[in-house]
Amino acid sequence: MITILLALALQDDPAQPAKIVEKCWAAVRPSLEKLGVKDLDAAQKAYVKSAASLEKSLAELPQEKRALIFNLPDTIAALEEQKLRPPSISGLLPRVEPAALKEGEGAALLAKCVGTWKNEWKAARTTTTWKAAADGTVEEEVVRTDKTTTNAIKIDFRHELRVGVTRGTTRQDHIFLPVDGGFYLSSNLLYGVHKVTDRKHFTLQSEWEWLVCEDGRATLIADSGARAKSDAVWTKEGESEVLSLKWRFAGRKFDGTRKYVLVGEYLVHSGAQLYKKQ
Repeated sequence: MITILLALALQDDPAQPAKIVEKCWAAVRPSLEKLGVKDLDAAQKAYVKSAASLEKSLAELPQEKRALIFNLPDTIAALEEQKLRPPSISGLLPRVEPAALKEGEGAALLAKCVGTWKNEWKAARTTTTWKAAADGTVEEEVVRTDKTTTNAIKIDFRHELRVGVTRGTTRQDHIFLPVDGGFYLSSNLLYGVHKVTDRKHFTLQSEWEWLVCEDGRATLIADSGARAKSDAVWTKEGESEVLSLKWRFAGRKFDGTRKYVLVGEYLVHSGAQLYKKQ
């Protein structure tokens, strides 16, 4: 009986949950268009379906709070201010997998890795040295401020911009980009490497957001579909060109910041570590 009464009450509510979800969709649709989603009708159906838990949470709110969310111009920010999670857009985007290497390319990369390589991660006060053999076995030495550890690992190459690192019985893909005199490496796949042939026009996933650059103007798109204009400044740091980003989503108290290093035609997340040939 309580459920029936609640449903009847919501029918007369101009800020009923389904209407709020409609406003959410209207807010995120331009984000999906920017990210290249073609079938927006199918995306809308999937989005509304994924909003079932949000609708339930909205139905449990007092009517005045729903009205506040409904009437504010930025529905996504209004939901987040009420500690409600908007639907994710990540499942609506095409899934991009790293391309498989052609026959012989993995062996060629492995051969190039033979030798000793060192990374000095000054912020973490950590120095890591790899001594790699032709069969892919690697003696890893990690020197921190208070201790030194050694590990026996093995590497292999199966996909572009990836290296498989096996520790014990566990294999994990790492970000990998070979460069003159070394390579960039990261165990965090969010610290991606992205090929960019035109620095004024590109789209890439940037950690939990997406970065869209159109005619040199940058937009950050959150997993909620919220958008924020971003400062995108190119500077020289030593011999490297660096892209620095700064943005703030509506309703947030702090700016987001991120950096990428331009290496040839690739943007490399500043969190990836450079290993140099010794």
